Amino acid sequence: MKKILRWFAIIVIAIPIVSFAVANRHLVTFSVDPLSQSDPFYSIRLPLFALLLGFMLIGILIGGTASWLNQRKWRKAAREARNDAAQWHDEARRLRDRAAQPPPFDEHAVRPDRLPPSLTS
Repeated sequence: MKKILRWFAIIVIAIPIVSFAVANRHLVTFSVDPLSQSDPFYSIRLPLFALLLGFMLIGILIGGTASWLNQRKWRKAAREARNDAAQWHDEARRLRDRAAQPPPFDEHAVRPDRLPPSLTS
C-alpha cells in the first residue's frame, strides 16, 4: 500500500514539473553582471525550466540547512536524554543483578540457630 501511495505522489508531483519543463524550454541568458547587459562578465544560456528548477533546488537546500541548524538544540536534548536513559538502564540492571546475588556470608552475624539456649526461650 505504501509503495502505491509513493508512486501516486511521485506521479502527482512529476506531471506539473514535466508540463512546466515542456512549456518553458526556450533559452534564456542568465547573467550575474548588472552593469553590462551587452557584454556581461559571466553569462550562460540555458532553458528557462532548468534555471527555475535549479533555483528551486538551491532554495530547498538552503531552507533545509537552515531548518536543520535551527533544530540542533532539540537534537542535543534528545541525545542527552538518550544517554541519561542508557545510564539509568545500566544502573537498574546492575542493581537487579546485585539483588539477585545472595548476601555475602558474615561469620560474626547473629543467627537464631546459634544463640545460646538462655536467649532463645
